Amino acid sequence: NFTFQQSAHKLIIRFSASDPETGLAGGCFWCCGSVPGTCNLAAYIRVPDGAFWATRLMHEPEKLSGSRIFSSVRCGNGAGLWTVKVSAGILIYNGTPDASAAKLSVYSPIVSPFLAKDAFVGNASALMLSWWGFLDQVELADYQIRLMDVGQSFVARDWLSVGGSKVQSLRFGDFSLGTGRVYRVEVRAVNVLGKMSKTVAHEFRVDAKPPKLT
Repeated sequence: NFTFQQSAHKLIIRFSASDPETGLAGGCFWCCGSVPGTCNLAAYIRVPDGAFWATRLMHEPEKLSGSRIFSSVRCGNGAGLWTVKVSAGILIYNGTPDASAAKLSVYSPIVSPFLAKDAFVGNASALMLSWWGFLDQVELADYQIRLMDVGQSFVARDWLSVGGSKVQSLRFGDFSLGTGRVYRVEVRAVNVLGKMSKTVAHEFRVDAKPPKLT
């Protein structure tokens, strides 16, 4: 498993090391690479004696966006023996979730779903929503939904959290939709960095009146 941070401008390493017999006479050194065990991004520097953490500023950090950085620490004892430890890696990432393959389904909880763009919904007080296909390099934290009145050009229900990324369907309701009106439901993903995806939308027309039969 790897961790992540939004910029490679500053990297911090923390570790533990000891040798009860001869001590860490050789010192500890730290380097960074794009592949585990390499030092192609930043050469070895000595960690101050007795300090098991260090900070370094990376050269041209903007070029490392989207890359994984692996740290290698090597420590030597008084007998001239060395041990090397490689980190699991840090992902440098400041992006947003990808909604290009995401889909949103909107239907009435009391009738069969009509999934066409101009779907009619036969319930004016509640909707059933389901969505899928949002992707990201880091973990998704949540989804948000809202309801727009297309004809009146106003927000009927502003952005609401669904309660976590594991929720991908719910009953969205307790409102009064006007029959014959066109509405739009929108959903977007939020990742653990707080970055939001583009919205995925579905428009529908409410027809809450039963057909006439004579």
